[in-house]
Amino acid sequence: MPELFGARGLASAAGISSPALRGVLAELRGRARGHLEKFASCPDAKAGRAAAAFLPVSLCKGYLRLMEKVGYEPYETMIRVPQWRRQWCLWRAARAIK
Repeated sequence: MPELFGARGLASAAGISSPALRGVLAELRGRARGHLEKFASCPDAKAGRAAAAFLPVSLCKGYLRLMEKVGYEPYETMIRVPQWRRQWCLWRAARAIK
């Protein structure tokens, strides 16, 4: 995928951000969102004894949202979802288990 955006392996391995690298990461975030949508549409993921194992998936949207903000720099911006927000997301997801 990096080749599609013109990203060079040496630059990204050295911690140098570029528009090409940001393009690759945006594509990966899009793919992650697609997988989250598939997961959300699967009724078996929110029911049964194994549903609690999937609770951490509810945290992904918050991290993706922070990475999609203007000014995000992959090697400089720390992605931190506040603890209260993580707990709130997990609580809401746990209440949705059937």
